[in-house]
Amino acid sequence: MNDPTTYEQLTEKIKLLHPFVEPKDVSIYNDPIYPANPHPKIATIASLMNELYTLFIDMQYIPASSVSFAPHTTNPISLRHAALFGLEKQVVDLLQMLPYHDGSQPDWNFGSDNGEFLFGGEFDDDLRGEEEGVEAVWWRKCVDPLYYLDVDWKGKRAVGWNLRCENVDDEGEEMEEEGEKQEQKEGWLMMYNHQDDDDGEEDEDEDWDDNMTAEDESSLEDSDEDDIESEELLALHQETIEAEAAEQKEAALQAQLEEAEQAKRHMLDNDPRDERLLLYLRPWHVTLNKLGNHGTVLFLNTHTFTISQTDQEAGTICDFQHNAIPYLQNVINKFKTLDWIPGGLYSPIHGDEYAAYKNLYTTCGWPNAFNPDKFHALRKQYEKTQDQRYHDQEPLRKFCEHVGTMQSRELSKLHHASAVQKLSSIMRKNFV
Repeated sequence: MNDPTTYEQLTEKIKLLHPFVEPKDVSIYNDPIYPANPHPKIATIASLMNELYTLFIDMQYIPASSVSFAPHTTNPISLRHAALFGLEKQVVDLLQMLPYHDGSQPDWNFGSDNGEFLFGGEFDDDLRGEEEGVEAVWWRKCVDPLYYLDVDWKGKRAVGWNLRCENVDDEGEEMEEEGEKQEQKEGWLMMYNHQDDDDGEEDEDEDWDDNMTAEDESSLEDSDEDDIESEELLALHQETIEAEAAEQKEAALQAQLEEAEQAKRHMLDNDPRDERLLLYLRPWHVTLNKLGNHGTVLFLNTHTFTISQTDQEAGTICDFQHNAIPYLQNVINKFKTLDWIPGGLYSPIHGDEYAAYKNLYTTCGWPNAFNPDKFHALRKQYEKTQDQRYHDQEPLRKFCEHVGTMQSRELSKLHHASAVQKLSSIMRKNFV
């Protein structure tokens, strides 16, 4: 769905969203640049966000020139955009007090594509000014911050300005139950033994078994092997038929789902009134960062002063709700103590880079006697070493890739040859 590119387009889209969006009179925002008397908790939250951005600068993750701190005197927040979305004054007060990143790349990045802020989420877009393109920024900020999420998902769970905290993968649970039933069914088929049907005849055949000669036993064993091979071949043939039928059924179902999704998107594109299905933000909610590469978004409720953390990759609309002030204090402390490293390194599971960067910081005196110049020099040396190591390992990577390809081909040949040999053997025995 196309984002608005002009103020006029934005105004028309907002009209279609009534009654969910009720524009306010811009005069309710008393302070054009910086709030004179903000709520104490709003002021504390803004101060903590300033501290977090300053910490990123001190840790040499982003340059100081990439961040603009309040008051934004020369390039203030556009109050007419805020009024158009009906944002409450406490939200606007916070927006006027927050720092803004210019969108440039950080000095290193192991996380989201355009600069990691927190857990795959990125630094928030700059809402200041009224230059071309700011309408799309406001639209995503105030209406659709999780714009990559499936449209139908939003329609089911997000009607009417309601940020809901629940697992969104209800369909996944249903599919899992169906999968378990199918596994049970397949397990029963695999465990079922036709020889169990003949257990009742075993006693009747005991005397006959005692009178058999060695030649008879050998002949019987050959016959049994033929029977087993025939049964295996028939079972394999049946499994192949069932697998092909299942694939065809799945393909037909997938085609139906894709057709329904295309019809849904076509309807949304041609009937803007249904854009209201995309809404879930209330006018007292505000995001503290943007989605990034399907990552985490922090939603602040300015009535309860709680933060809800979403995680699109994990399929949850709300991982938890926490008091905003202690939450932000904890985030800052995690970076200060090097439990988290800026740029997407949050624990040793993130590879050698986590340990390397942690060592760089401690070697350079973090936190009390930190030497930025030494850190910069050692980091450049580390990156050069890593680049050279990657270059030196290129032949090995190509060789491993080649070996993997050859192994796959040889295994396919062996499976094919074995199947042909087995089929030929059975056919010869059947026609002799």
